[in-house]
Amino acid sequence: QRCSILAIRKEKRDEIWRFFLFLIFLFAISFSYCVDSFSVHVTGPPARYSAKSTQLICNGIKQQAKWYTCGSTRELEKAVSFFVRETDSVAELGAQLRDVSTAISKNCNRAVMVDISRKFPGGKQDRTSAMRRSGDEQIFESRHNNTIFKEVSSIDDWRSALFFGMEEKSNTFDIFVLDVSAVVGNDLPWTSFSIVRDFLALNEALAGTPCRAVLVKSSGLNRLASSLVHGQVFMNTAPANSKQYILATVGVKEYRRTIEAVVQPGDAVLEVGCHMGTSTSLLNAKAIALGGGYCIGVDIGNSIILEAKKRYPNVYFSVGDAWNTANLLRIQKDYIKRHRDTVLRCGFDVVYIDLGGLSGNDGILEALMLLSSLQHSLEPRCMVIKSKCMRQLSSILTSFWQYQQN
Repeated sequence: QRCSILAIRKEKRDEIWRFFLFLIFLFAISFSYCVDSFSVHVTGPPARYSAKSTQLICNGIKQQAKWYTCGSTRELEKAVSFFVRETDSVAELGAQLRDVSTAISKNCNRAVMVDISRKFPGGKQDRTSAMRRSGDEQIFESRHNNTIFKEVSSIDDWRSALFFGMEEKSNTFDIFVLDVSAVVGNDLPWTSFSIVRDFLALNEALAGTPCRAVLVKSSGLNRLASSLVHGQVFMNTAPANSKQYILATVGVKEYRRTIEAVVQPGDAVLEVGCHMGTSTSLLNAKAIALGGGYCIGVDIGNSIILEAKKRYPNVYFSVGDAWNTANLLRIQKDYIKRHRDTVLRCGFDVVYIDLGGLSGNDGILEALMLLSSLQHSLEPRCMVIKSKCMRQLSSILTSFWQYQQN
């Protein structure tokens, strides 16, 4: 009997202990939620114009280098003068040894500048004054003792020039300055994007700490930075519908929360990756308010579209591929033919994107190319994408002119 009593007491103690651990677990979850909510609920001017708001969202996450985009050489020179410190090591790819390079050397402790090997015609040089000329590297290095200039045969050799071909022990950098157009003669935004990502990965692997800032001249990336908005910050600000913009959201709840602020009555709306049609039905309900609007749901799976039609018979669904933009326009044309009261137009006012493979941490280049394709072919006022990698990008990518305004 005594053993039975002791066993019962032990069982009760175990139950109390388990309950106590459960309370600790609930408290930890609640505390984490409060911290996350506090970090994202910011107020102020529209999010994509607020560098401070974006910085608040990054707090608590692994520190990442900020990317500052510039639309011109003059703007890049200003960015260099603003960000580079006298203790910094700076890498410049696409160095023409003109105003930008001079600003780097004057403001930093150490600079490594890289450009491709160029052919200089004999006699009178007809190259523009903004481009590097024969013999400039010797003159520049003689004037700036803290600078090393290197030539590479192609742009793909920049890694060996900056990281693996250095005689100095210190081959990591605080600032990266990039101008691909100076190397290849044209703006290549996705090439610039890939180079920046590779540079940051190599630099952090060798240094153990991330690069502080990236300054990149690219009109394409500058347009992206000016239009890309963090979804949670957007919900705390009034949407600016006078300009094209992209909302990067995470999770179905946040994705659908944007509908009230983004979609206007009478809008032509498209959702690619509509799945079973729940979000499409919500978009359609907002668009048809007061008449004239609609939402088309598109997905690549036949069975998925059949199920969506059963669930929401009053919403238009069609099988289609998000990457085939010509077919998306044909789907819209078919819809307009069936609904003669619909205003004829080519393209959509709003596009929602929820595609498998793009909603997580991976697929950033595919997401960027899809957004670019949809933006140029469908010309929407706003695109909303459910993508963690795009929202992470929205936290670190800022145009320099917007940064200056804030």
